[in-house]
Amino acid sequence: MFELLAQIACIVIMVLLNACVWRFFVKALHSDGGTLVAALVSAATNYTASALLGWFIFDERTSFLWWIGTALVLAGLLLIVNDDEQTKKKQS
Repeated sequence: MFELLAQIACIVIMVLLNACVWRFFVKALHSDGGTLVAALVSAATNYTASALLGWFIFDERTSFLWWIGTALVLAGLLLIVNDDEQTKKKQS
């Protein structure tokens, strides 16, 4: 019985957290930053929160290589955002 309640609680929490993620993502899309900034912030938050919550709740370990890969993905997104901002300044 306890396992069933725990599974239901986890599903409810997952749905609520996903609703929050989508709410804030859509809110970010409507800001002046545009879609690239929203994608960068969303990816950075997702990777970091996944690693920290996985460690805190499930005692998962992430390797140094995982953190390097995450940093490279975020650095690539940051380069794309900066290039887009420079392109907009040149067009104005």
